[in-house]
Amino acid sequence: MGFAYYDQDTIETVSEQIVGLRVDTGVLANLSYWHQDQWEIFSVYGVIKVLNLFAESTVIDGAPGATILQLNYTSATPAIVVQDLSAVSLTLATLVVGDRLRFQGTNITTAPVSTGTACITDGSCPLPMILGTEGGTATIGFVTTVADATAGSHQWSIFYVPMSDGASVTNVI
Repeated sequence: MGFAYYDQDTIETVSEQIVGLRVDTGVLANLSYWHQDQWEIFSVYGVIKVLNLFAESTVIDGAPGATILQLNYTSATPAIVVQDLSAVSLTLATLVVGDRLRFQGTNITTAPVSTGTACITDGSCPLPMILGTEGGTATIGFVTTVADATAGSHQWSIFYVPMSDGASVTNVI
């Protein structure tokens, strides 16, 4: 039967109910963003449930390196300093075009994992994480360490469900 009977608004509404609301960053140069520094990816307003969060490789890092990444959370209201959302990933040099570095969400000691196969993601966030506070403002970010990426690019995506009135996510970069 297909979707020929549904208008685009209906298709998008059904999609949002199943996979959550989606926010993407632009395509980011690895050389600029994966170089041993802290970056904020998304702003979080209110309370959200993170259903999926990943960086998708759009151009492979041509020079193998030892860059690793750790996701984190910082709250402006109330004031909470940088808190880990994950353990550190394996080296980002293993990502190929279409591969995704996926947030596991299980607990803060679980590392983001590479899907391992271009364009095929072998799972989603097994245990969604609840972030934020009623009326709060925060960011989801990452820090890279060990070595700088020298080439390539990636794009971040988050799928979430608002859990408090007016809760939302916007991209920062």
